[in-house]
Amino acid sequence: LITAWQQGDLESIQTLFVDDMAHYPAIYDAMLKDRNQRWTPQIERMLEDDETEYVLVGLAHIAGPDGILQLLESAGYQIEQVQ
Repeated sequence: LITAWQQGDLESIQTLFVDDMAHYPAIYDAMLKDRNQRWTPQIERMLEDDETEYVLVGLAHIAGPDGILQLLESAGYQIEQVQ
């Protein structure tokens, strides 16, 4: 998991953590999906100005179909991995 994080390997993060959590829908919804859906509008508001923003979330919140990156991309934002 640490290697996947260091390499920005979202697919492996999803496989190693998010997919397993999805076997427990109530926990998955409460810990990841619902929180990501609440946070995304807050992040979008932060992006409305020209200031540089820094958003820190736990690793599982960035990967998968309900991850923050996918939610932002679905809302029309361009997601780019920085090296």
